[in-house]
Amino acid sequence: AIALVSSDILIITVPGSVTIPAGRSSVGFEFTVLDNAVKNPTREVTVRASAAGYTDGQDTVAVLDND
Repeated sequence: AIALVSSDILIITVPGSVTIPAGRSSVGFEFTVLDNAVKNPTREVTVRASAAGYTDGQDTVAVLDND
């Protein structure tokens, strides 16, 4: 399994882990953007992925406010 972690769980939550099916090199997953009903500037959240024996990966998501 690949462990997933959000750098700010008050903005974005991710599943605790995902599994890449045999024969595939990647897998998609859904994340949840939390709404705090307060006007905020655009915020960046990093999602990190790690698995034993592999190089960790990460990407940054820009979260725009909807308030």
